[in-house]
Amino acid sequence: ISDKELKQQIGKLLVYMVKRLNLKSLPSKLVLKKDKKNAEDILGLTGYYNPEDKSICVYTTDRHPKDQLRSFAHEMIHFYQDINGKLDKDGYTGPGYAQKNEKLRECEREAYLLGQILFRDFCDDQKFNKTEH
Repeated sequence: ISDKELKQQIGKLLVYMVKRLNLKSLPSKLVLKKDKKNAEDILGLTGYYNPEDKSICVYTTDRHPKDQLRSFAHEMIHFYQDINGKLDKDGYTGPGYAQKNEKLRECEREAYLLGQILFRDFCDDQKFNKTEH
């Protein structure tokens, strides 16, 4: 898949998530990051949301396009949490934050669950040309 095709699918997923989450704003930017060193690390990064500037980064090197879209959906939930005051930045935010900070752990749970469900719904809509659930 070309970068252009990936960006088109991300755009479709963005529109879908904006509608489903009733978003009134968008992330400030999306970075599709090529990083060979990260890709060679089996426990490397897949993406992140930066609440300081409300941006999303998705790592793309050597990843299946569907996995990149899945990461985007997950990070969009963190954006959603942030703009709705649910992404609690108080407490521990260093290495292992998702295990040591219960509030951020709950945010991770929601991002995995809601991000995956919305992504699955989006995929089914794309495959079967559904318009509503």
